[in-house]
Amino acid sequence: MKLFEVYGSEHELAALVQYLISRSEDLGTKGKVGTESFLKMADNLGVNVSMSQLQSMAQRQPLSNMIADVNPQHVSFDLTSTKNPTMSVDKARKTVDSMAKRAMKR
Repeated sequence: MKLFEVYGSEHELAALVQYLISRSEDLGTKGKVGTESFLKMADNLGVNVSMSQLQSMAQRQPLSNMIADVNPQHVSFDLTSTKNPTMSVDKARKTVDSMAKRAMKR
């Protein structure tokens, strides 16, 4: 059971990161968000993760292709990566939407 939860959390975070990268590219922003804000967004979507867990997850697939840096001030996204995204933008949006709906039921 624990492996499933970690696996699911990483992919749910990947969906959130892909969504934030997409929005950042659409708006032409720098591709970073405050660490506390990111952790709060993840928590609001039902993914409880600490800063140290996020740093560890960011070094493994699928997040290693998407997150450039995690520090106490901000989470930076890799906007210049030539690697294929883990999921399409539409799939990321659907995943984030379903996570938000699930979190609202709590």
